[in-house]
Amino acid sequence: MDEFSSGYSRIRQYVFCLIATALPEAAGVRLTTERELCELFDVSRGTVRKALQMLVDEGLLVRRPHHGTFIHPAALQMTVHHPLLGVIIQDGEQAYWGDFAMAMLDGALRGCMGTGYRMRPLQFMGDALRSIRLFGTTPLAGIVWLAPTTGMRENFAELLRCGIPVGVVDPPWEVPAEVSVFDFDLERYAEEVTELMIARGRRKFVFMGPEWSSRKTLVGIRRAMERHGLKSGAECVLAINHLTFTPKLEELLRERPEVDALVLPSDCPSRARELLASRPDVLTVGSEIDACPEAAMGDIRVRFPFSELAYRATSGMIAGIAAGEKRVIRERLHLSVSKP
Repeated sequence: MDEFSSGYSRIRQYVFCLIATALPEAAGVRLTTERELCELFDVSRGTVRKALQMLVDEGLLVRRPHHGTFIHPAALQMTVHHPLLGVIIQDGEQAYWGDFAMAMLDGALRGCMGTGYRMRPLQFMGDALRSIRLFGTTPLAGIVWLAPTTGMRENFAELLRCGIPVGVVDPPWEVPAEVSVFDFDLERYAEEVTELMIARGRRKFVFMGPEWSSRKTLVGIRRAMERHGLKSGAECVLAINHLTFTPKLEELLRERPEVDALVLPSDCPSRARELLASRPDVLTVGSEIDACPEAAMGDIRVRFPFSELAYRATSGMIAGIAAGEKRVIRERLHLSVSKP
């Protein structure tokens, strides 16, 4: 993006957050000065002025000569004041969300229903650290981060400095002690699935999908294989996303014909299903997501409670925030494996 388009998007998101959380009397409160906005968003004075003028033209802001820029009273009247909960999905920028991310969003929205809280998706607009500092200037009641990617790890310190309560769903690493965590027992899950495949006589198998990037997966696989005197390595896990799934599967079946079992994500493309149909000798283990179980496939089915986990995270955070509690919630769900 050029400077204006990215700067305008961040300023517009900032104004929307202010409007969404403002009380009606906020119409008399002046917006941050142009100079402060330049420093906050690291953009030129011209970009700030052009962005503010576009927001004035949209009816969101009003300029009063010699006094400053204010939220338009009509914009405030269109909203009902509710505490606002921000939600970040994966890396905060992805254009494509897989079934598991959509299931988590479904659960988070259910967690807000009937609580008086509203939920707003937050985007990083190309710079996560700068965006997080921006969130700290808005009256967010808290943030729920759904399945953060590994590259986002360094941003948690900044979130904590902002003083906003944070709940993380399914993090691939150990998060700071001050953050509420909701995740799956991936070690136990990988161990159980590996045991099932070994019981079916499989020895050369691969776990495919983004959720297997965690080291906890390999720990579970190795534990089960060592019990049977088998050796395992990093080749047991292929952490790929939905968009690259089919070409990676084609490459895997072509270059590693010895593979006798695959653990697959729920949103398997149709072309991938055709490839697997041509290899009936390969045992398939399919992920079933609680919000969309019909998408699952495979000789063995494993249920992922993504929606339930996000629901518990969101409702638990809201309960703590509403009660004024400074508590940290840590909860781990077990996965259910449907044996053949």
